[in-house]
Amino acid sequence: MSGHNTLKIAIAGYGVMGQSYLRHFDAVKHAAKRDYGVNIELCAMAEKDAEKRALLQDTNIPLFDDYKAAINEAKPDLVINALNDSYHFDFFKFIEESDVKGVISEKPFTETLDEAIALAPCFKDRFLSLNLIENYSEIIPQFEHELARDFTNGLDLIGIEGVWGKDRTQDTRPTQGIISDMIHPMGLFMRIFGVDNFETLQSNAVQGPLMQKCSNEDMHDKDVKFQNYVAMATGNGTPVRLDCSYAWRQHDDNPMKNGQDRRITGFYYAGDETIRAVEFTFDSPFGGSDSVRIYDINQNTQETTLRAERTALNHTLNGTVIDPSADQTKGGKAKLARFMLDSIVSFAKPDLVQAFNGKRVIGYDAAVETQTFLQEINDHEKNGYRVTNANPHDDNDAGFRKKPQFNTIATSEADDVAVRCESLSKIRWAARLNKRQRDMDKSLNKLSSGLRHG
Repeated sequence: MSGHNTLKIAIAGYGVMGQSYLRHFDAVKHAAKRDYGVNIELCAMAEKDAEKRALLQDTNIPLFDDYKAAINEAKPDLVINALNDSYHFDFFKFIEESDVKGVISEKPFTETLDEAIALAPCFKDRFLSLNLIENYSEIIPQFEHELARDFTNGLDLIGIEGVWGKDRTQDTRPTQGIISDMIHPMGLFMRIFGVDNFETLQSNAVQGPLMQKCSNEDMHDKDVKFQNYVAMATGNGTPVRLDCSYAWRQHDDNPMKNGQDRRITGFYYAGDETIRAVEFTFDSPFGGSDSVRIYDINQNTQETTLRAERTALNHTLNGTVIDPSADQTKGGKAKLARFMLDSIVSFAKPDLVQAFNGKRVIGYDAAVETQTFLQEINDHEKNGYRVTNANPHDDNDAGFRKKPQFNTIATSEADDVAVRCESLSKIRWAARLNKRQRDMDKSLNKLSSGLRHG
């Protein structure tokens, strides 16, 4: 740490995300000192926009229009990377040549897997924590500690579904497309269901001018993938289906005004022709409100029974309300604050047991793994990947779906759930056939090599 045992932190954030970190910094600073004995200081903030810098004049934070100048001048121990995707690689290469000891970073880690791999020297002896924010939802430990033992332990996992997206057609922020958001549900698959090593078996995407409302001339007319569906298998053979979009319109069973829908569902076989579904919903019906519902679907009687339900309002940090406007009907932004606090404490006191039910920090190796997943999905050459074009700003364009293809369990018929589970089973068999073919190819190559050198 810097002098006087104080951890100096700088925020490099041109725009919305940098402001989000700044809003919660005081609460994180207080919790770090009170609960862990870690003193932190915000020593600099980089913001390109002159109007936004003007709004920050009264904060007494040293302000810069360039992150390089901020870091060179302030000499922080730790930097929060809240820059847009396109800046990440250059930012990390600059960090590699600096005295900065650690980075807390927004996702995605980089724009490509090659960039992620090239950063290995940067993080050889440097701390990294990548923001997979939903890992810090209070609903996950509620499930793990209160419900899993009674409802899922010992059951066979049939498969996993994910729905993740919203309507961003009116959003002016540059983005590399929906591929960057797919990391969130995949991170939850790993955290909640204990799976990893995703292999894409089927994928199709829709691309179009999502950012035509963006004021950045370089990005204004750029086509990006705004909708993506993938079928995958994990390393242990668990089948996965994931449906993601930036062009879902508001629909009847979703109260979010921007069509936001964030769900992951695990299906289990519970015996006696019964399917047990564990459905997590995030940030609905308002931001910060997460829930888990457990259903039994009887395939004989066609009855769906709600077995258990829990809701978490994410508006506290270590017991302290961090959003004064948050109450029992409105959630706050505590997940971001928890991510910041966990990252800072992990950096400052790596031997300290984590506050949030075990270590959740996504370091360099895990960041490269997540980038590998994204590259796997985004690869046009493998597994029949198809990309079509559509205009997400045109409601009359039939080239993209306006809503997710998987309904909530509460709005699904029992036979529909059974069909979805059957589709997951087909993915499992396809994965086994792929593995068998690869094993055969490997054996033939080994035999052929032996014959050539025999």
